[in-house]
Amino acid sequence: MTRTSLNRRILLITAIILVLLVTYVVTKKTSAPVRPIELTHEATSSSNTAVTTKEEIVRVTSVIDGDTIEIEGGRRVRYIGINTPEIAHSGTKEECFGSAARDENSSLVNGKTVRLVRDVSDTDTYGRLLRYVYVGDEFVNETLMRRGFARAEPVKPDTLFASQFFSAQTEAKQENRGLWRACKSSVDTRG
Repeated sequence: MTRTSLNRRILLITAIILVLLVTYVVTKKTSAPVRPIELTHEATSSSNTAVTTKEEIVRVTSVIDGDTIEIEGGRRVRYIGINTPEIAHSGTKEECFGSAARDENSSLVNGKTVRLVRDVSDTDTYGRLLRYVYVGDEFVNETLMRRGFARAEPVKPDTLFASQFFSAQTEAKQENRGLWRACKSSVDTRG
């Protein structure tokens, strides 16, 4: 990487951070609904492909399970980078801590206004939006992990917070929180 290329990337990242900071400050000062923000920037990978970062403010209408919600307009959102135990549905058996994960997710987001942040991919193979989810300043994906309701399962190319998620998972395991206490025999081989 040349010095000029590095300087351009640093300048681009600085500009993106500045735009996000200004947007955050403006959002905090006004109670008016915020429209989606779309920024296009050069990726930091060697491929130099365009990546779109998008934020959207929406209301959660229901909680499907520990890592999936439904938002206004009937759209479903799958949390990026984490996986919670499954709940019973369509003839499948509930995994250990599935209901607890769904209930924790519900207590964090149900009926609330959340900020959805896209990484690289827009949707998964089921058509669900793939997003990082925030309630105010609380990073819901990480909170579920840190409290022991989820496992870190980053899927490329959406790996922006992978190291942060693995760190939160390690903390939850070491502190024997949530599923790491309740489901020892079923999670030891997966996480």
